[in-house]
Amino acid sequence: MQFAQNKDGEGVTSAPSKQGLVGKVRVAEIGAFEEVSRPWELMVTPADAKRFDHEKTFLVTPNIILYKESFKSAVRVRGLTPASMLSLTVPLRLGDRTAYWNAPLQEKGLPASMPGGLDALVDSGQVHLIVLINLALLRRHMAEESRNTIVNLADQHVLPVADSDIHALGQWLMGV
Repeated sequence: MQFAQNKDGEGVTSAPSKQGLVGKVRVAEIGAFEEVSRPWELMVTPADAKRFDHEKTFLVTPNIILYKESFKSAVRVRGLTPASMLSLTVPLRLGDRTAYWNAPLQEKGLPASMPGGLDALVDSGQVHLIVLINLALLRRHMAEESRNTIVNLADQHVLPVADSDIHALGQWLMGV
């Protein structure tokens, strides 16, 4: 296991496992958050007066990256989503002001995106899971029609999913 910590108590704990690289990181500075958020390319600005505090628990494999993250303050996140990856957000606790691409979730579903621009307001207290899936994996293992449906919906930034299914998916992913 590896652990690194700076003077502010920010740190990263990680260890290789049979499944991939697993670990946890906590940062109290926006610049540090931008760095530990790779492969995202982000610019983050505060959206309230609360002290920034972010925690992320992660699993990194060659084709899928999964992590749970929480925010104690509200932030505006702009930038680029990871290249060659479909990204899904599985909300565990959404803030009242949370919005993706300048709009609250107007229909039930999972915020999603293909590689490209990102604009999100993440409210204080938010907790969510992020799933990044290598697009080559989808091409290899998913029927073209199904893959095209997902890509088209992700281009609209939401995959329609019932609340009960979102909850079940979140619980299953937490077990992973």
